[in-house]
Order: sequence, then C-alpha cells, then structure tokens
Amino acid sequence: MAVSQTAPTPAALATVDAIADSGASAPYARFAGAGLLVALASLVVLYGGSGAIAGTRPDTATDATVVSAYFGRGELTFLLWQGIVSAAGIAFFALAYRRYLSGFATTPLARQLADFGIALALFEIPIVIVAFGIELAVVKLAQVGDPSLLGVFTAWTWVDNGMMLWLEFGWVGVLSLVAWQSGALPRWLAGYGLIVAILLLVLAVPGLVFGYPLGLNLVAYGPFMIWFLLMGIYLVRGGRAPEHTQK
Repeated sequence: MAVSQTAPTPAALATVDAIADSGASAPYARFAGAGLLVALASLVVLYGGSGAIAGTRPDTATDATVVSAYFGRGELTFLLWQGIVSAAGIAFFALAYRRYLSGFATTPLARQLADFGIALALFEIPIVIVAFGIELAVVKLAQVGDPSLLGVFTAWTWVDNGMMLWLEFGWVGVLSLVAWQSGALPRWLAGYGLIVAILLLVLAVPGLVFGYPLGLNLVAYGPFMIWFLLMGIYLVRGGRAPEHTQK
C-alpha cells in the first residue's frame, strides 16, 4: 500500500529549527547577560577611573596642550589596557545572544535582521581594539611631548566617536527591533533599546560633524550604559522561553 508524503514547507522547517534551538534558550541568555555585565564593568572602570584621574576627556580638543594635559598621565595606561575586556564581553554577548534569539526569530526576515545585528556587534570588536591601541599611543606621545600628538589624537577621535558610534547605533537598534517583533524581550526593554539607538543616532553619531558639546553626547551615552545594565540583569536571569515551548 503506497503512502503519500508531503515535503515539509520552509516555514515548517524553520519552526522545527526554532523549537530545537529554543531548548537551551535560558543558558544562552545567561551567557549573553554575563557578557554585557562584564563589558559594562570594564567600561565603568575605564571611564570612571580616567575621569577620577584626569578629569573630563577632551574628545573635541583642537589644542595639543589640552590633549597633553589629559593624556599625559601614565595611570591611564592600565585603564585603557583593561578596556579590551569590554570588547571580549561584547563578543561573548553577541555570540550567545544569537543562539538565544534563534528560538524567537522564526521568520526569514527576523533571522536575517538578527544575523545583521550580530554581525554589526562583532564588527565593532576590531574597531574597539584599534581605538584602544591608538589611545594608548596618544598617552605615550603626550608623555614625551611628540609634535604628532594632535594628529594621532584626531584620528583616535574619529574612530572612537565616529565609526564606532555608527556600529553601536546599528546593532543596538537592529537587535532591539528583532526583540520587539519576536517577543525575545519584554516590550519595555526592547522599546528602551530602540530609544537608546535613536539617541545615539541623533545626539552622538553626528557630534563630531556638528561640534556638539560633550554634555549633549552624554545624553546618549548615559542611557546606553543603563541599557547594558538592564539587558545584562534581565538576560543573566534566564530571559524568557519562546511561546511555542510554553504550550
């Protein structure tokens, strides 16, 4: 007796894959949350420590004397060196969060956007490493009074406050959008991520081009750091299970 069989549709296969992926969503959520909290701790040490030692960082300075007054402190070397931990934390978050999202992002568009957001987050890692390397060079140049100080400092500023901010706006915004659409995060947390992305785009990304005061940029940076904290705490507690596993 012949039995007719129907080939599974792509949508059905995607659902099966999502159910298989979602079985371990909580551990990956915890890994992702831990990565964000580690990155946040490193950034707090970096910015809090450098602020206590040298005061306000002169991101838009055009005077070598001002740059030298801030960066000519040897204590900044360790703070910048440990900043690489923040890059490792973001990488750890991105890889684990992609596995967590796989249980929620079941449509082709959602999965494509999730991959795009993770790619932007991972692409930021080498930019962060380069930025810290240039900043360490600025410290050394400031200590010896090298005439190339201002040029190297300007290059660092455009990497740190230019290219990097575009990437941060991109991955925070895209991943928050996917979380909102798929239910991977509570609406309030996904919505807050979208607000942070908008603040980065409006207040931080064009800051160098239009010469925004540093205080205005902080209106975006502050909520961004709070996003790290809220996301880290929520995810490290296990996140949530996809709806199809609760039925």
